[in-house]
Amino acid sequence: MKNIIKTSALLLCSLAVLASCSDDRDNNPTLEEPTTFKLNTPAFANNTVDLATANTLHFSWSQPAYGYPAAAEYELQFSPTNNFKVSYDQSLDDETGTTVPTYDNVGGVQPNCSNDVSAADVAKAVMRCMQYAKDKVPASQDVSVRCASIYANDTIYSNTVTIKVAPYYISLRTKEPNYWYLIGGAIGDGGWGATIGQGMIPLYPVTGQKYDSTTGDGVFSYTGYFQASTGFKFRHSATDNWDEQIGGTTTKFDLNNGGSSDIKVPADGFYKITFNSTTVSSESNAGANKNTTTTGVTIEEVTLSNVKDYTSMKIEGDVKADMKAFTTVKGGKNHDWVATVTIAANGTCHFVANDGTTFGSSDFTHGTALVGGKDIKVKAGTYQVWFNDLTGQYNFIYQE
Repeated sequence: MKNIIKTSALLLCSLAVLASCSDDRDNNPTLEEPTTFKLNTPAFANNTVDLATANTLHFSWSQPAYGYPAAAEYELQFSPTNNFKVSYDQSLDDETGTTVPTYDNVGGVQPNCSNDVSAADVAKAVMRCMQYAKDKVPASQDVSVRCASIYANDTIYSNTVTIKVAPYYISLRTKEPNYWYLIGGAIGDGGWGATIGQGMIPLYPVTGQKYDSTTGDGVFSYTGYFQASTGFKFRHSATDNWDEQIGGTTTKFDLNNGGSSDIKVPADGFYKITFNSTTVSSESNAGANKNTTTTGVTIEEVTLSNVKDYTSMKIEGDVKADMKAFTTVKGGKNHDWVATVTIAANGTCHFVANDGTTFGSSDFTHGTALVGGKDIKVKAGTYQVWFNDLTGQYNFIYQE
C-alpha cells in the first residue's frame, strides 16, 4: 500500500513539473529574426551640412523587432557613393594599398538607438572614400547613411537615408619618416647648396624598421662612396638656417654646434651610415642650439662585391620617368638616382638600369628593391623618388 502511495506521489510531482515547464514556455517571449529596421530621416536632411563648421550630426533609429528588448549594438555607416561593399577597415587589409573603400563606420559602437557623430569624423569618412585632390573638393556631396545592428553573432542593416554635406580636404597620409640629410663637399655636386636632389640627399628608411606615427622618428641608413679629401655634415632641413646639424668626426659627433668640423672618412671608399633619429631628435629637443655629443650615428667602412657603375636609371611601368644621377662631384662615384614624378592614379612601377637590369619590391612608400623583384604598388600624388643601386633602398617622398 505504501509503495502505491509513493508511486502516485511521484506521478503527481512529474505532472506538476511538466505543467510548470509548459507555463514557462507560454510566458517566455519568442525570439524573432528581423531582416531590417528603421533609421529615421534626420531633421537636417533637407539642408547642406557644412562639415567644416558643424559640431555633431544626430541620428536615431528604432530597435529591430527581436521580440523583446535585446541588448544589440549599433554602428552607423557612411557611403558617398551609396555603395556598402568595401569598408575602410577592409581596405586596410590590402597590403598593396590600392583598394579604395566605398564606406566607413563612424561614431563607434553604441548600445542605444541614437548617436551624435562628429562632423569631423564624417568629413574624414567622405575623404577616405572619395580621395579628392586638394583642389577638387566639391561644394556639396550626397552621402548615404545606414545603421548596422549586431546581436547574437548576426548583423542586420537599416534602410538607407541620404544627407547632403559640404566636405573639405583632409590629408589622409600617414606621418612621413623624419628625414635627415647629408650635405657637403663629398655629397651631390659638392657645392654645399641647400637644394634637395642637388646638394642634399635624404638618408633612406630601413626595411623592417618602424617609424613613429607622430614624430616620424626611427632608424635610417645610407651607403655610398666617400672621398677622404672632402667632408660632409648632417642637416635636418634645407630651410632651418642650420639650426639642427651634426658635424665632428667619424666616431664623435657634435649636435647643433655650428663650429664643429666637417666629417671626413679616413680613406676613399664605400661607407655605411646608420642614423637613429629617435635618439638624435630627443637630444636636439633637450638642448636645442647647444653643443651636444650625439650617440645616434655610426659610420663604418664596408666592402662591397660586384659593384656596377650604371650610366642611367629609369622608372618604368604605370609611372615613367628618367632619373638623374645625384653624385656629380669630381672624383665621386654615383649610385643614387633621383626624379620628381606626379602619379595620376594608383598603379605599379619598377626601376630599370641602362643594361636592362630591373629592380622592384611591393613596398610603398619605401623599401628595398631586389634585382628582378616585384613591381612597387604606388599611390597617386607627387613624389621625389630616390633609389640607391648599391643597397636597393628607395623612397617616395610626398611633395605638398
